[in-house]
Amino acid sequence: MSGSSATTTSAEDKELNLVSKVELRFALADSDSKLQNLLKTYLAPILLKLGSPHATVRNKVISITHHINTRIKSPSLQLPVAALLKQFKDSSSSPLIRQFDLIYIQQGLGRLPSAERLELFPILIHGISHDAKISSLQGGNILNMLFRLLPQLPLPERGSQDDSVFREKLDLLDRPDDIDFLAAWLGKALLLAIDRRTTPDLRPTCPGLSPDDYEFLTLGRNSTWDPVAESGLNLTQTKICICKFLATGVFDEKSRFSPALIASADSNSNISSIGDDMIKRSLPNISLEDETLVETLFKMYFGDKNERISSVRPPLQTKIIGLLSKSIKATGFATEVSQLIRNGLVPSADDDSNQPNLPSGREALRLRGAVVSLTNWVARMGSSQDLRTIAPGIVHRLQDFVGYNGWPNPYEGNATSDASLRGSVYECIGLLAKTAPEELLLESDLDLLSWLFVSLSADSTENISVSIEEALGSALQAMAQSLDVKGEKSLRKLLYHNMRLDVGDTSRAPDGSKVRRSARFAAVRFANRCLPYGDSIARWIDLLAIGGKQDERNEVIEEGRKGLDPNWFQMLNPTPDGSLLGASQSKDKKYAFPNFSTLLSTFSFFSSPEALEFEQMEVESDNVPDTLRKTEPVLFSSAVSYCRRILLNELLAGTDSHIVVDTDWERKIDVVATTDETARTELSRRLRSLSSQDPSLFSSVSVYLKTCFEGILRNQGKIRDESGNYVVEICSLAGNSLISNIAPEAPKLKDSIFTNVHQTRVTASQALGILGSHEACPSADLNELAKDLMSKVQDWKPAIGAEVNKCHGSVLALGYLASRLHCRNRLGTIPEINLQAFINLSLNILVDSKDNLLQEAATSAIGQMSLFSAMKLSHIQSPHSIKSILEVLTKRAKAGNEKAIIALGNLSMIFPEESSEFGTLSDLFLEPMFALHELKQPEVHLAVGEALSCVALGWQSKSLMASLDIDTDLPQSCARTTTLEVTVDKILGFCKQSKPSLRKASCIWLLCQVQYCGHFPVIQQRLRLCQMAFKGFLADRDDLVQESAARGLTLVYEKGDKDLKIMSLASELGDPSLVYRFMSLASNNAIWSSRAAFGRFGLGNVLSESGYLAENPKLYPKLFRYRFDPNPNVQKSMNDIWNSLVKDSSATIDKYFVDIIEDLLKSILGKEWRVRQASCAAIADLVQGRVLEKYEAYLGQIWDVAFKVLDDIKDSVRTAAMSLCRVLTTMLVRSAEAGSFKKSDTMLENVMPFLMSTSGLEASAKDVQMFALDTILKLAKTGTKTLKPYVPSLVERLLGLLSTLEPEAVNYLHLNASKYNLTEEKIDAARLQSVRSSPMMDAIERCLDIMDEETMRELVPCLESALKQAVGMPSKVGCSRILVSLATRNNFLFRPHAGHFLKLVQRTIMDRNDTVSSSYATSMGYICRLATDAQLLQCNNFAKKLYFDSEDERHRVISGDVVNAIGKHATDKFSALAADFLPFVFLAKHDSHEHVQESFKNTWEENVGGSRAIILYQKEIIDLALPHLGSPSWVVKHASALSIGGVAKASVGQFNLQQQQSLWPALDQALAGKSWDGKEKVLEAFVVFAKDSAGLRVVLRESRRNNPGYRQHALLCLGDFVESCGDDMFQDVWETVEPIVDDFLTNDADMDVDSGGGGASSKTVQIMNVANGIRSCSKAIGHAADLTRASADLIDLILKTKSGTNRSIHSARFEAVSRVSQVLQAEPKNKKDGAVLAKGSSILERLVNSLGPLEVEGAPSDERLKRAEAAQELVKLFTSANASFDPNAARVLQQSLEAGRSSERDRGVQKILDSAGKELSSAIAKTSST
Repeated sequence: MSGSSATTTSAEDKELNLVSKVELRFALADSDSKLQNLLKTYLAPILLKLGSPHATVRNKVISITHHINTRIKSPSLQLPVAALLKQFKDSSSSPLIRQFDLIYIQQGLGRLPSAERLELFPILIHGISHDAKISSLQGGNILNMLFRLLPQLPLPERGSQDDSVFREKLDLLDRPDDIDFLAAWLGKALLLAIDRRTTPDLRPTCPGLSPDDYEFLTLGRNSTWDPVAESGLNLTQTKICICKFLATGVFDEKSRFSPALIASADSNSNISSIGDDMIKRSLPNISLEDETLVETLFKMYFGDKNERISSVRPPLQTKIIGLLSKSIKATGFATEVSQLIRNGLVPSADDDSNQPNLPSGREALRLRGAVVSLTNWVARMGSSQDLRTIAPGIVHRLQDFVGYNGWPNPYEGNATSDASLRGSVYECIGLLAKTAPEELLLESDLDLLSWLFVSLSADSTENISVSIEEALGSALQAMAQSLDVKGEKSLRKLLYHNMRLDVGDTSRAPDGSKVRRSARFAAVRFANRCLPYGDSIARWIDLLAIGGKQDERNEVIEEGRKGLDPNWFQMLNPTPDGSLLGASQSKDKKYAFPNFSTLLSTFSFFSSPEALEFEQMEVESDNVPDTLRKTEPVLFSSAVSYCRRILLNELLAGTDSHIVVDTDWERKIDVVATTDETARTELSRRLRSLSSQDPSLFSSVSVYLKTCFEGILRNQGKIRDESGNYVVEICSLAGNSLISNIAPEAPKLKDSIFTNVHQTRVTASQALGILGSHEACPSADLNELAKDLMSKVQDWKPAIGAEVNKCHGSVLALGYLASRLHCRNRLGTIPEINLQAFINLSLNILVDSKDNLLQEAATSAIGQMSLFSAMKLSHIQSPHSIKSILEVLTKRAKAGNEKAIIALGNLSMIFPEESSEFGTLSDLFLEPMFALHELKQPEVHLAVGEALSCVALGWQSKSLMASLDIDTDLPQSCARTTTLEVTVDKILGFCKQSKPSLRKASCIWLLCQVQYCGHFPVIQQRLRLCQMAFKGFLADRDDLVQESAARGLTLVYEKGDKDLKIMSLASELGDPSLVYRFMSLASNNAIWSSRAAFGRFGLGNVLSESGYLAENPKLYPKLFRYRFDPNPNVQKSMNDIWNSLVKDSSATIDKYFVDIIEDLLKSILGKEWRVRQASCAAIADLVQGRVLEKYEAYLGQIWDVAFKVLDDIKDSVRTAAMSLCRVLTTMLVRSAEAGSFKKSDTMLENVMPFLMSTSGLEASAKDVQMFALDTILKLAKTGTKTLKPYVPSLVERLLGLLSTLEPEAVNYLHLNASKYNLTEEKIDAARLQSVRSSPMMDAIERCLDIMDEETMRELVPCLESALKQAVGMPSKVGCSRILVSLATRNNFLFRPHAGHFLKLVQRTIMDRNDTVSSSYATSMGYICRLATDAQLLQCNNFAKKLYFDSEDERHRVISGDVVNAIGKHATDKFSALAADFLPFVFLAKHDSHEHVQESFKNTWEENVGGSRAIILYQKEIIDLALPHLGSPSWVVKHASALSIGGVAKASVGQFNLQQQQSLWPALDQALAGKSWDGKEKVLEAFVVFAKDSAGLRVVLRESRRNNPGYRQHALLCLGDFVESCGDDMFQDVWETVEPIVDDFLTNDADMDVDSGGGGASSKTVQIMNVANGIRSCSKAIGHAADLTRASADLIDLILKTKSGTNRSIHSARFEAVSRVSQVLQAEPKNKKDGAVLAKGSSILERLVNSLGPLEVEGAPSDERLKRAEAAQELVKLFTSANASFDPNAARVLQQSLEAGRSSERDRGVQKILDSAGKELSSAIAKTSST
């Protein structure tokens, strides 16, 4: 124990002894220098003893440190910081050592020289993360020292060579922990903002930092960052240094990203600009889909409550949101996203927000705008599962935001109210609502949808409606398939409410706000998309859209019409798989038709108040039937029309005549009762059985009839006519029981019969005949009406004006009424109707009246009474006869009157078939009718055909199908047995005639007989003959004859037996031309649409009955094509045929797809334009909506033929081809946009080679070429990766097209620019701008964005080819821009090829067009960013060669552009090789050409900070310039000389002797040789540089040059040189100047000649030579050894030039007088000099004489000033001690001064003259007194 203790004591004593010795050394140091040396040796070791285990040692060391601390206060005393720092890093286990080390490191760091401090920087940051872990306080101090060193650190430009050296020097590559630590804490330092609050109990805080972070950065005291305090740092400057440090290569993109983001949001632009630059560089290399990065961004945004980190400031939050809005991964952070959006808009008190302060003003708008953008991004890109979770909360917060700013009207002056932001919020609400419809849209009260509708109608924000409608559109998509029964009920009420709102209404809007815009369009859209077709409320909304308002918008009306059309409804609501409704889906509930009875009960005006109960919505009871007569005409008309269609559809449901829903459904349903015999029969049967089978429908139809009848009584034309037509139509089909309810109202038709509207009178008359003849019509009322009607008829002769109309209506009404009463056996119940009397009146009117209206009425009345057998032959009494009546009717028939022709046919029915006293039927009727063949109107011949059928068969003719309009048996007419046979045979005979008019008429007549009489055996037996006759007409030149024949063949087929059908149609199908005529001519002429019986002449029935044809594959390709025939009527007919034959269209097309597509591809190039046009439309329809695999094999062929017909000779074919191409393009683009890679790949494989072939981009047809280009541009715009394989060739082709597609007018304008007062430069500037904004350039750049390394390799030869082959200016400029884009946006891929393209551009840059050359030069600058040093030097050599080796001035311009571009766009590279570039730039900036000089001068100024660069590169400049002083090019030679002069001028006082010696020969050589413009600048530099007598030879030589223009400058330089040199050179100067003066004086009278170059004239140059020569002599006199002689010579020179008026010489003379006076005033150098002014000397007198008078008139002020100054110096000479006073000369001078003073106006000159005068007067007075 004792031994151990002794050992311990011994060790402790040794340590104490050692420490004490060191302490003694410190104590004995008697100077700072000695102490500094001791500290350097012992301070670190002594502090190491703080780690001793002995307390006494440690205490001793601490006491020593106290002593040291008192001795080291002097700032000049340096501490061994390096050793201390190393010891600090190595002593991680001893906190005490580290603490004391750190104290002295901090104290000594600032005392070190800058170089030593910077050497410590790597040591300081190595292990900094470990240091901070050991001690937070020490880590903070280390970081603080780093901040102190940063401003002194030479931070290189990123990517430069110095940057690589700097990165290696810091050696952090293998220290990831230190890198991460530095990046994190540098970022936190950028967040730091000093909390200046003085409250002691509050711990300082800073946004984005925890209190511990704040303390770490501030070292626990705010003075750390107070620049005023001792050792305080400037926070802003430090942040700037941090940013520059982060921008170096020490940090990779990932580590610097977060601090760069923080910096980019700083309010100081010096910081934010660096941060923005770092972000831009980092983003391409950072994946925003990195989950860790996204977590970091969210944490930065929100802060961390657990760590007491508050959220960052709003500007940084805005930046963070901008990045999150580009990350799909971010959308998966549902909780964070939801919180961010909720807090970012309108944070409320209960929000779990960690945001200390809310932004305001513009900052708030920016933040909220970013939040809304993020919301939009999340709504579009987020997963459905996440969105369903967060959408409800976000939507409610978005609604709160809108409400916070005022809803529905925004508050005025609200800082957060921004129109575009508000609109974006609405759009986001719609997008989010679509993602969670169950929670947001399908709630029971539809609150959100109601809110959007109110917003649409009442929000007063300008242009907000577009955004709200977009939101409603998004909601519409979600609701269309999701509504339940309860939701439908709420929606009906909401939509109906919005349909009733009017602009300006305040009673129904929320909070009394005003309705500002209609929401009717949106309401109608929702009704059409979200409610079933069978919903009667939805259809009522459609009707309100069509006719509810007189000034309704077209879009609302159109949408309403779409809702009523079942075909449009199906198109608006496709099936879930996206297809239209097929046959198998026709029973889908959504597409079911409305129930007619329900429809009537909903349409308020159709039923009584007691029967109407709207359970679906609240409707005021006063809305029903009393408002019927107040209803808008359009609404009423649309309603009754729609109800009629629904009724007819319901009646035909389940029958063979049911109309299939297609594009032509409305037209078909409208004419079904008059054109389809089977359908008419079914309708009549159903209506007549309603009372027993469907009482409810019976009641509804009765109500409908009553409503229509009331419509007849309305005094509104359209309503009255339509209602009358519907009453007549339904009553003619209905049984007596159905019309019994309205029959009693028949007498009310009197006003309509008497109206002035013709059609109304006709319709009302027929309605009266139907209803008035019914037994329910009261006889008394009817009798009274008949009395009035008869009275009007009886007064027909005097009737005029309106009375004629009443008479017309009365005749018609009585004709219809009497005929129907007779048919019902009720004529006797109406005594006022005397049949014989009425017939007599009618015949009188027919024969005697000249009024066409009355004749028409009488004709119709006779026809109706004959038709219903009310009129007999016996009723035709004297004075009338059968012959006279027939003559009148025949005469009118020959005039083309159809009613007369029909009346003839009806009249024939009362004649017996056998011969009578009146003649045969053939003589009376057939022959007169056949004689009408000369008439040209085809409609007349159809009427003749109907009349012939009536003559032949009477009521057995189907032409009378609709004529029996009452529920009774057929009237009895005369029997017919042979007339039909006679008629048909005669017509068949006519068909063989050659007379065109007869052939035409007979074809139509035969058609009518087959149609109306084809059910009789006579026709059946002659069908073959009819078929042959019709075939013969197919080749007729008259189109109508062809069409009639085609219809006839159809009828023959329809009515023939199976053998006839197969033989005829099979042969037709084998002959394409006959098939075409047969099928496509059906329904081709407008006349068929007006003939009821021919409305359904098509092949529908034919083909549907033919099993053979249904399975014939030849039929479907042709029939499919005919559906797209150019003629719309043919289309309708062929669609009828298709729908009849094809039960499932989709399945049939799939089955025969190959046959159809091959036939279309063949026929699209056929001879007939109609076939080509139809084929285009058919192919477009065929491929749409089909899977690619179906037509993949034909895709290339389709594009090929499409582009061929795009150049068709027929305009309509070209239009159809363009539509086909658009379809193909749209499909292609959509597949690319959708990212369907497999599909788009396949399509592109077929399409792209074609588009870029001679059939596409290289096609000769402009339209084809432009469309191919448009297709490619659209594809490129999608940015699809599938386009990648085609990028190289695509880029090459598009570059070529830039010139090809440039308008030819541009080239013409370029060649004739002067004619239009333009310059080529202006035109090229416009062309350049056009190229930059060209969609082709945009497409090319989008293509470049999708490249990879392989694509880049393939692009190189294509781009090289484009560069070499480019012809026009646009293509060349485009090539240069592509190179720029590759070098900037694709630098990683382009870098390996940069050198190759640099060489390539060097060959193409020598273009004749300056704009092209400049563009290529710019591209070289950008490419140089990626080039190696060797490649860059080669570019420099290329530029030098252009400059030095070419005589062409443009080559020097290009050289300047190249170097300027490199300096501007590759600054880092340029700076790294400055020693190679700058000497050349310096030389070339002295070029004499303005453009060249400007280019190089700009390069110099942008890359050089001052004149130090000239000194730095003096040797290189001289080495470059010297060889070119002997260049054969004068411009290069002169520029070289000027550059040497520039070096000389900049080197004054800067060069050492060796440098000066190297410069002297260069200057001497530069001045050798003859003079040239600008050489004086070199001489001036020489004068400044050479200040000894050795240079006199050169200066004298130059001043004696023969060039007068140059000599004037050389003389000045001579004076400057002599003056600065200090040697006696007066004689040399004098000998140089005197001949010049003498020559000038001798030749003074010589003519003044202009220089010819715009410079001074020869005389002016001579004057300047004299003046500058005088000045040179005056400067040389100061150093003259023989002053007496020199003065005399100079005064002689002055006196010689005294005469004359030249101001320049006078100024020089006065300067010389002043100079001589000053020299003579000085102390004489020797006695000889003193004798100059000795007594008796004439110098003073001669000087006064040389001065001349001072009162010279007209002299400029500067000349008078110099004269006065010279006089003043002369006065000083008079009064000086060196002069012997000459009183005579003095008095002369005094007089001159007085004269000059009296005439002087300038105060400054006056002052000088006054002073001189006083001084001289005083001297004279003094002399006189002595």
